[in-house]
Amino acid sequence: MRALFTETEDTNSARSCSTCAMDEDIGDDASLFIGDLSRAINEAELESTFAPYGEISSVEIKRDKSSGHSLGYGFVHFKLRSEALEAKQALHRTAIRNRVVRIGWAQKNTNLFVGDLDGSLDTDGLRNLFRPYGPLYDEETFIKNKNYGFVRFRHRAHAEQAKNELDGRMIGTRAVRIGWGDANMLKSSVHLQFDPKLPSASALTQETVKTFFSQYGKVLSVILPLEEGRQDLKGFGFVHFPDCEEGEQSATAAINEINRTGLLLGVPMMCNHGKRQHARGKRSSPVLSFAPKQRPAQTGVSYSVPVLMPSGPFGSWQAVHYVIQDNQMMYTLPPPPKYQPVRPIPATR
Repeated sequence: MRALFTETEDTNSARSCSTCAMDEDIGDDASLFIGDLSRAINEAELESTFAPYGEISSVEIKRDKSSGHSLGYGFVHFKLRSEALEAKQALHRTAIRNRVVRIGWAQKNTNLFVGDLDGSLDTDGLRNLFRPYGPLYDEETFIKNKNYGFVRFRHRAHAEQAKNELDGRMIGTRAVRIGWGDANMLKSSVHLQFDPKLPSASALTQETVKTFFSQYGKVLSVILPLEEGRQDLKGFGFVHFPDCEEGEQSATAAINEINRTGLLLGVPMMCNHGKRQHARGKRSSPVLSFAPKQRPAQTGVSYSVPVLMPSGPFGSWQAVHYVIQDNQMMYTLPPPPKYQPVRPIPATR
């Protein structure tokens, strides 16, 4: 790993300043998302509701830019995560202004995509490369294949610093590309990936998988998709814990253990957190139709379609216009051309 990465003065300074920052209470870890808010509530009322649980640094309600009307959600930023956690536990699913609100952690994207990696860099090397900038979620920091991977920090500030300092840097023999990765991680869900053709894969059933994961916490559901019309596994699945902090801890503990051994019930397994599915923004597949397009019936409107037909005394091809008017088909011919009389050819002697 150290052979891949040549330390510079900038890197050393990053190490020293990030080391002391690791134990700090980062502000983005103490922010709450408030959903299903009453459109009538304002920032002052929202702050007064959360103020009994701790010191608040700021409150914001998201509003439409043009009308200024509330969009029905907002954020409350506490000074301390412990106080934010107390407010979250006390007020989640309670009524504020006669509306039951949803409260969760306000998560900023801390995921980085790292591309053009040196082929000799492995997952441990990737973690060691980024860890000096701040604490990582190790189970979500990995090499996807030989030349790209993902890194997830615990705090946005550390992710920004790592991105700014390492993007374009030569790591081994290649200059790496770093951008923001997917922020839609569902930390209470486990995504499983395996080879369904392995004989040992027959040990994976919904019952056996649920029994295994239940040792880490309450399992809501296990999904192991099958090939259509057959009983063969597709090679992936999902395990869902409750969508709360305890469920996230259960999922993380299970992922760490499986990734440590590389096995689930004797089956070689890759796993990480699942991702949220968004109904909004999904594109439906295009439907191809070979039925002819129907033009609307409009009185007094003509649709002219030029075609070629033989016409005139010599049967030459002329432009003929088919016209659709008042739902009736008709055609019109161009005015007949004016033909010049042809002089007889004088007989030759």
